[in-house]
Amino acid sequence: MRILVLKTGDYGQRHIDNLKKHCPDHWSVNSWQTPRSLPIVLDYPEDYLPETFQPADLILSLAELPGAAEMIPDIAKMSGAKAVIAPIDNQAWLPYGLARQLIGWLERDSIPCVTPMPFCSLTETHFNALRLKETYHEASIQEFARYFGRPAFDVKIDSLSKTIEQVDVVRDACCGCAHFTAG
Repeated sequence: MRILVLKTGDYGQRHIDNLKKHCPDHWSVNSWQTPRSLPIVLDYPEDYLPETFQPADLILSLAELPGAAEMIPDIAKMSGAKAVIAPIDNQAWLPYGLARQLIGWLERDSIPCVTPMPFCSLTETHFNALRLKETYHEASIQEFARYFGRPAFDVKIDSLSKTIEQVDVVRDACCGCAHFTAG
């Protein structure tokens, strides 16, 4: 799977570093640095985009400004992406209303988009969205969620002492907190 990550700063870079460290060997993870500032409304998003993007199956938006969401439909077309994950970890970066608009814009091009709130609520079948569970059915998002999303652990406990002997990460959060906690 080819993943294109949109990032603005350190938040996105931490996720990218963890993805590259723990993703399956058959994945490729590329990133694009969004502009650090954008106008409130982008009349012409293409003015802020490069001429081309590497081909991608999935876009992961970790951008830290709302205007970046307005560029995602164009980026999806340019990269050939078939699905988008746009987490709402901070509503200043992706307000809920803009997330709903983004889903609608992408639906017009038959591109599924999930907006987990928070990102680590993503599973292979559903995600949280304003305290509600939403389901989805898209293969590349499901593959991503198999490895990154709601953390899952395999914990071995000593039966006599009732202490933890070993913790293995079954599924990490994209930010790497599961591996950090298990370590």
